[in-house]
Order: sequence, then C-alpha cells, then structure tokens
Amino acid sequence: MNLGDHPGLEYFYDRLRKIRSRDDVADVLVNIYDLDNIILGEENGWPVAENVHILTQASEAIVQEWADELRSNGAIEGWPYGRAKEILEPPPGFKWWALSWD
Repeated sequence: MNLGDHPGLEYFYDRLRKIRSRDDVADVLVNIYDLDNIILGEENGWPVAENVHILTQASEAIVQEWADELRSNGAIEGWPYGRAKEILEPPPGFKWWALSWD
C-alpha cells in the first residue's frame, strides 16, 4: 500500500477484521502481489498488497466510508484486473468491491 505515512499493518488488520465481522459482509480478500522483500530476507519486509476486495451487501456509501478509513484512493465495484476463476460469483444481493492504493 503506497502510503507516505503508513500507519502499520495492525491498523489495516484491525479495520479489515471489523469489516469482515459485519453481518452484511461475506468475505474480505487482500491481493498480495509481491513477496520479494520477505523472500530476500529484508529485516522489516512485509507482503506488498495492491488491492483489498470486499464481498458485501453494504451500500456504496458505506463501502466508500471503509475506503476513506483505510486511506484508500476509493472503492470501485468489481475487480480492476478481472476476477480470478477461483473466486466464485457473488450470491444474490452481494457485490464485490475493490479498494486500491496508488
């Protein structure tokens, strides 16, 4: 996540866990796309995430509030690079949302 003043992984973990625990949320997935700094043994390395995907019945306004709280550039409906075949279609009434950081 490209943040100049990164609040730390615990910040994101706590907020994503709270979102995932809601009755109107079916799943939260973090798109890890780079592990090189961990594989190479960097002292403070951690997985690099580009997107968070949320499967929810919540309104767009609520999802945008989550995006703001997570310091995202905003939420968009769907998958920015296409949904992986392993990810099932959402059940009726649910939508996938993607939050990203540029």
